[in-house]
Amino acid sequence: QDGYVPSYHQVVGEDGVDDEVDEVELEQAELFEHTYNFRFEEPGGATIVTHPRVVEGAVRKEDDRRKRQREARKERQNQVAATNDEDVKRLKNLKKREIEDRLTKIARVAGVRISADDSKDQGGKDKKGKKGKGGVLRVDASLLEGDFDPEAWDRQMAAAFDDEYYADEDAEGE
Repeated sequence: QDGYVPSYHQVVGEDGVDDEVDEVELEQAELFEHTYNFRFEEPGGATIVTHPRVVEGAVRKEDDRRKRQREARKERQNQVAATNDEDVKRLKNLKKREIEDRLTKIARVAGVRISADDSKDQGGKDKKGKKGKGGVLRVDASLLEGDFDPEAWDRQMAAAFDDEYYADEDAEGE
């Protein structure tokens, strides 16, 4: 068996070959290739079939959980922002009150009263340019609001503690 070589007929097997079956299979293969290669040339082959997102008359109920979660999250964020704004406003008012208290203490130590009287202009002087009764020192409210301006502060303090202030202090000391 080692040197055995099969014959051509044994290898090819011509005894069961049917040319008609081969031709039918070949025709089916050609038909498939033809339909595959020319599939876009068929009527309607160039259009893409689409389907609507929402099917009219469907029994399926609408799912809006994500929408509700988004709205709830936005509402929570708005509430947090509102409470933060209220806290900032409260802290600003506290700081303003603290500054006013400090100004009152400064005026007490300086020996003058702070007045918000509109008949006085800056420096505690009345409209004629003289010190008011009891050494009234008027502090402009604009210093409490907005950013601190050192030049405005210096002008206000120079007007409040001018030569007349120190002359009055010397007169009281004698």
